[in-house]
Amino acid sequence: MASDLASAAAKPMAYFSHDAAAHDDIKCKLLMVRGGVEAYGRWWLLCEMLASANAHRIDYTTDDYRQMVALSLQCPVEQADTFLSWCADLGLINKELFGNGVIASERMSRNAEMYAHKAVSGSRGGKRKASKAT
Repeated sequence: MASDLASAAAKPMAYFSHDAAAHDDIKCKLLMVRGGVEAYGRWWLLCEMLASANAHRIDYTTDDYRQMVALSLQCPVEQADTFLSWCADLGLINKELFGNGVIASERMSRNAEMYAHKAVSGSRGGKRKASKAT
């Protein structure tokens, strides 16, 4: 079951929960202090990108990938660099991984694990438990 769960958690998600009070989260508020509601909107665009990416990680190592992310965030590459640096500094994305050109979020990983747990549990619904050999 653990390998089923890990495999399901690495798959793109069609859905992730969005807390109605996310704007009150201290990290989101600090992001808004730095970049206003535009940065907050970009955060949710980034969350959507992470949710739909394999293993919920985005490559940011090449100019092409940086341009792709900037396009998705609807800003120039330099502005995307600044925004992502803010996210890393605030702990919204993993700072160490970002330093190595990978965008990843522990929050999105937790969302993926919860989503996968529900999917794996739901796929077993109605199935009988394996009986132990006697």
